[in-house]
Amino acid sequence: MNKMGRFTACLLAVVMLFSLVACAGEKPTAETEIVSETAAPSVPARKKYQLADYPLSDIQDDIRVLGERSHFADGALTADWPCSGFEVKFETEGTDFAFSIDTNYQNYIKVIVDGEPVSNRFAISARTEKKTVVRDLEAGTHVIRVLKDGQIGTAAGNYCNFTAVHLEGTILRADNAPRPLYLEFIGDSIWCGGGALGNSANSSAFANETSASAAVPYLTAMALDADYNDTARGSIGVYAAVPSKDGLTMPQLFPRLNGYRDDTPYTPDRAPDAVIICLGTSDAKSAAGNFVEEGVAFLKNIRAIYGTDVPIVWTYGMMNRYHMHTEMEMIQQKLGGEANGIYLLQMSYGQNGSGSGADNRHPSAADHERNTKIVLNFLQDRLGIS
Repeated sequence: MNKMGRFTACLLAVVMLFSLVACAGEKPTAETEIVSETAAPSVPARKKYQLADYPLSDIQDDIRVLGERSHFADGALTADWPCSGFEVKFETEGTDFAFSIDTNYQNYIKVIVDGEPVSNRFAISARTEKKTVVRDLEAGTHVIRVLKDGQIGTAAGNYCNFTAVHLEGTILRADNAPRPLYLEFIGDSIWCGGGALGNSANSSAFANETSASAAVPYLTAMALDADYNDTARGSIGVYAAVPSKDGLTMPQLFPRLNGYRDDTPYTPDRAPDAVIICLGTSDAKSAAGNFVEEGVAFLKNIRAIYGTDVPIVWTYGMMNRYHMHTEMEMIQQKLGGEANGIYLLQMSYGQNGSGSGADNRHPSAADHERNTKIVLNFLQDRLGIS
């Protein structure tokens, strides 16, 4: 390359260098600004709350205990029977909410926040510390209810205990005064809510389809703002024992405070305003004579525990229309009939809200809602309970 060519090339290089420097100092183009403005903002990390531990035994005077047979033992609140549990009230600037539970069998736990159920239940089968069930509660005052939503543990030694709650805030005293009204429910899988979560006419009593909070006992108690106990166990009867060999009948199970946990006797602090029974579905018609004999003895024992004036309402017909109805009438007559406070109440039949169906299929949630209205009307109109 001659000298003139080399000079020209150097000159072009210098011009290009100055152009690049000038561009670096220019204001970004409109297109560049738009890209910058629409860039995704960074997502702030969710606040991590410093949850304080509140053992239930330390705040037992501030919580509302649910289920008349629930009680404190060894620093924990027992939750053996369906819909046993507690209600806690607190004030917070914002928090997650957790509870701790100690159990040795599968349990389903229902959590209700300010009257609204958490959409899913929580399956727990062993000791669990700080099971977080609610996140990012807004600042303010909240009331949370924690319920055992399934049936009682059905093997010897089964237990379920609530031990603590965990939150960031101040525990307030819940409305824990005894309600003026107390109802005792005694029954089988129907009173446990067996099949209430079933999606077909073949709904069963499998644990994942059972919801005691969707069943007549809990719905009735809530409608009347009543204290309650749901003394129920699936597949049990007046003389039908579970398991069938060396098992317990309901007349044998009822007097036990903790069910299958141990044989501590139940000594009630108060008598219920009514006892509502749902038994007979599991009892075989072939042994109807035993049903009458055992039924009379059972009602006499209920009266011995609660007093001779407690009204007893025996319901029937939710799973099989007239099974043992004649025998129930015989029991009622032997004990003095309605004049002596012994009542029979026919319920609405029709599984899964269909209005019809084959016998021995468990009621749906809609069936329980319909039958709750029947029980409420009877208690209010016939017994003057409201």
